[in-house]
Amino acid sequence: MKVSIIILTYNSEQNIKHCIDSIKKQTYKDIEYIIIDGLSSDNTIKIIDENRENNTILISEKDNGIYDAWNKGLKRASGDIVGTVMSDDYLNDQDSIQSIVNIFKEKKCDIVYGNMQFELNNKIVRQWKAGKFNKKKYYLGWMPPPPTVYVKNTILKENETFDEKYKIAADYEWLLRIFFMQNYNIYYFDRFFYTLRMGGVSNKNLINIIKSNRECYQAWVNNKISKFPFWIFFKPFFKILQITSFNSFLNFYKKSK
Repeated sequence: MKVSIIILTYNSEQNIKHCIDSIKKQTYKDIEYIIIDGLSSDNTIKIIDENRENNTILISEKDNGIYDAWNKGLKRASGDIVGTVMSDDYLNDQDSIQSIVNIFKEKKCDIVYGNMQFELNNKIVRQWKAGKFNKKKYYLGWMPPPPTVYVKNTILKENETFDEKYKIAADYEWLLRIFFMQNYNIYYFDRFFYTLRMGGVSNKNLINIIKSNRECYQAWVNNKISKFPFWIFFKPFFKILQITSFNSFLNFYKKSK
């Protein structure tokens, strides 16, 4: 099974090599690299060119935000399985993709997702242990960690991709549609195989966290699931329970004001 991994970059010279290396070191080799760059002005493209594999598609052009870039990658993906690694992030283990492919084959599933940890100043400050999927959990603010979600390419053909009217939470809205509103065979891979370096659009400051939750609320309303999904506001409480270093977390948000 061929795996397409979408890498979104923009002025990522500090971390892009580590990101690419974490994929190149995978024991599973049938991987298509799809790098969507937002017209970086630093050395990102130079570093990509120095470290690119033969099976790499690179698009570097101005985009209309992260979800526009993500959609470009999803449309280009030719693999049987499609996933994402953001340019500042990385895969933890060399057998992560092999394990994911094995699950798809053995469990005959449509979607695989796992656990994610958050890194700040080279320290793990939060662990997002997703737990087994159950639609009822969505009523308590649950969602899978988006970068850990791998889907069959057929799902991309059967569903609209990211709705770009959501500026911060389009990934939540998309996952709501394919996890909650559909009946796909979904498998939980109980491993922390992905590390996110803190500072992304949805978590870089408290104002964006509020905006993100408001968009999550709107996703329920716009998809006509519920007019009053107040449980969306439980989401921040789940995040608090995942924090492993409160001092690091608080200092990060103080600096981000």
